[in-house]
Amino acid sequence: MGWGDTSVGPYGDAWFVDQQPAHSVTLSAFHLDQAEVTVASFARFLTHAAGELHFDVRQPVERVRDGYLPAAWTDDQPIRQVTWAAARDYCRWAGKRLPSEPEWEAASSWDPGTGVKRPYPWGDAPPSAGRANLDAMHFQPAEVGTYPQGVSPIGCWGMIGDVWEWTSSPYVAPDKFRKNKYKVDGKKREFTPRWNGNQRIVVGGSFQNPRYAARCTVRRGTPRDEVTNAMGFRIAASASAGVDIANSLFNTEVKHSDHRPNGVIYAPDQVIAKDRWMAQPGGDGAPEHYEIIEDYQYILFVPRAELEETQGASFRRDSLEAPAHLGFLSIREPMLQPALAPGSYLVAFRAAGETPEPTQVEGREEADSETPVLDSLLEGLDLNVDNLLLIHAETGERAAGFQINGLAFGKGDAGGGWSKIIKTHKEVDPDNPRKQIEISEDWLRCDIRLATKIRRRSLIFGLEMMPDPSHFAHKWRK
Repeated sequence: MGWGDTSVGPYGDAWFVDQQPAHSVTLSAFHLDQAEVTVASFARFLTHAAGELHFDVRQPVERVRDGYLPAAWTDDQPIRQVTWAAARDYCRWAGKRLPSEPEWEAASSWDPGTGVKRPYPWGDAPPSAGRANLDAMHFQPAEVGTYPQGVSPIGCWGMIGDVWEWTSSPYVAPDKFRKNKYKVDGKKREFTPRWNGNQRIVVGGSFQNPRYAARCTVRRGTPRDEVTNAMGFRIAASASAGVDIANSLFNTEVKHSDHRPNGVIYAPDQVIAKDRWMAQPGGDGAPEHYEIIEDYQYILFVPRAELEETQGASFRRDSLEAPAHLGFLSIREPMLQPALAPGSYLVAFRAAGETPEPTQVEGREEADSETPVLDSLLEGLDLNVDNLLLIHAETGERAAGFQINGLAFGKGDAGGGWSKIIKTHKEVDPDNPRKQIEISEDWLRCDIRLATKIRRRSLIFGLEMMPDPSHFAHKWRK
C-alpha cells in the first residue's frame, strides 16, 4: 500500500506513558505490505538465502531435503519466533526494509481522505471479534486476510492483534519527553520508561493482548534477539527504485571496504536503479494482490555524493596519480560484457596518459606503497585512452577495465537513468567467409550526472554493459 510525502500528527498517544508528548512527523513517500510476512514467504527466504542462520525449531517451519517448508496448515499465517536480525535480513533479501514506527503508525491509523488520525485502523469503535484477533480467542495468529472489517484506511490488514511487528526504530525517549508524576500513598512519584537504544520497537499488539490495550499506538521496546510465538513483522519499501537495497549494500559491502578511498562519500539515497520482484500469488484466503516473494533482481549505480574537482584538466591530471572514484555499481545478475559476476564494484576513472613517477620524499627510501596496487589495476589496459575501472569492493582487484568516451564536466543537476541501447558490429558470415554481416546487440546504458561543489555543474558520463538477452523480456521498475 502506498503513502505519499506528507506531514502527519499527532504521532504518539498520551494513553501510553512512553509516547508523550504527541507531535507531528514528516514522512517521505513509502509503501507498506498489505499483511504480515507469512510462514510460506519466510520458508522461501530460508530455502534460498538464510538457511540455518535464521531458522528456529520453534518456528512453524519444517526442514526438508531441499530446504524448508511451512508446517501443516500454517502457510498463510504470520511468521513468528523471529529475531529482529532475521526480519532485517529477510527485508534485505526481498529488496525492502522494516518500517519505522512513525511509518507503521501512519499506515495503521491515518486517514488520508479526511486527514484524521484514528485510534483503531477501522475507526473509533472498540475492537470486536470481527475486526481483530485479540484476547487469545484462537490461541494463535489467524491467517492473513481473516479480518476484512479491520482493514486500515490505506488497505493494510491485521495491523492490530495477531502478532507484534518489528520496526526499525530504537526504543529511545521522544523529544521533549515529560516524566509522569503519580500519587502513591499520598506521595508524588515519577515514572520513567527504561529507554534502551539497543532495543527495537514492536507495534500492533498480538492475539494475546486484551482489547483495552489494543490501539494503533500500542508499542514496547524489545531486545533484538527476543523471539516469541506472538511476534513477527511486515515489510516496507521506499517509493524510489533501488533506494532500500542501495542503503543495505552500502552498509554491508562498501562502507567498511578496505578498498574504499579515504574521504570518498557515497549517496545511496541518490541511487540510479532498476529493479523487479519475482513473486507468486498468496494462498486462497490471502488479501487480493498479496504475493509471496520468490526473488529480487536489481542493477544500480550509487554516485559519489559530491566531487571537489570541477575542472576537466585538473581532474584528468589527478586521475593519473590515483584513479578518481565516481561511485559503486551493484548487480544481482551476471553481465556478459564486460564479464561481471553478481556483486558490488567500485567505479573509478583513469584518464589517458602515462602514470607519473612517484614523488620522492627526502629521507624516505621506500617507494610509495600504493604504487604496486595502482600497477595491478592498470595492468593490460591501453593507457593511451580514457578508461573506466570496476574494482571488486571485497577484494580490491580489478574486475573489468574498458575505454570510456565522452566523460566531461557540463551544466545540469545530478541524476541519471537506465535505458536500452542497440550496438552493432560486423562479423564474418558463417555461410560465406568472404562476406561480413552486421550484428545487433541489446545493451544497458546508465547515463550519470555526478554532483560537484558548484551548483548545477556535473561530471557527465555513461556506463554501458550487456546483460543476458532475457533481461529485456521482463518489466523493471525505474
